[in-house]
Amino acid sequence: MGLNLIRFLTDGQYRSVRRWYRDGGDKQLRYNYDLGAADLVFDVGAYEGHFAEEVARRFGSKVEAFEPVGIYAETARRRTAAFPTVNVHEFGLAKIEGESKISIDGLASSRTAVSKQIVVAQFKNIVEICNTLAPGGISLMKINIEGDEYEILPALMDANFIPKIRDLQVQFHLFKSGDKARYRAIAARLEKTHELTWRYPFIWENWKLKSKV
Repeated sequence: MGLNLIRFLTDGQYRSVRRWYRDGGDKQLRYNYDLGAADLVFDVGAYEGHFAEEVARRFGSKVEAFEPVGIYAETARRRTAAFPTVNVHEFGLAKIEGESKISIDGLASSRTAVSKQIVVAQFKNIVEICNTLAPGGISLMKINIEGDEYEILPALMDANFIPKIRDLQVQFHLFKSGDKARYRAIAARLEKTHELTWRYPFIWENWKLKSKV
């Protein structure tokens, strides 16, 4: 979440984001993982490739990065060109495969928001992609997809793939009426397989796979 987005936050989110920056979340917490060259990371909602680049730089891990907006995917490719372990896919991950309109607004680009610039992007089924690219599991999945997390996380849980993800770093969003209820339902299901290791409400949070599932 960029500082330019703070003006859109609720009071509760504003307190969370202040604490997030005070604690150095973007520079420290988001990369505090035991990763190495043998680990696989999924960057879902890669935008311009900052997270993928930093993971590759710090850990040498293999990164599958997914960005449906062409101009951002191209930037991500250029940004990570020096890291052969990063593979940028120019499509998004969703519950249902197909084309979809996206409103372009930088970090806030999404399928739910409205802006003057709209592009049509490709989306592929997240369960099929996970089974194809990560049959052995994923060490870290980072998700920042502007509201679509409420669709893909239940899809992963319904397919019983969620226990194959060691760490799940998610930015949940408050866009629609009922999003808090949807969050609580997802969190209740995640608690069966993962434990919440840190949380800055509707900013970023991390769920780690329990030792015995």
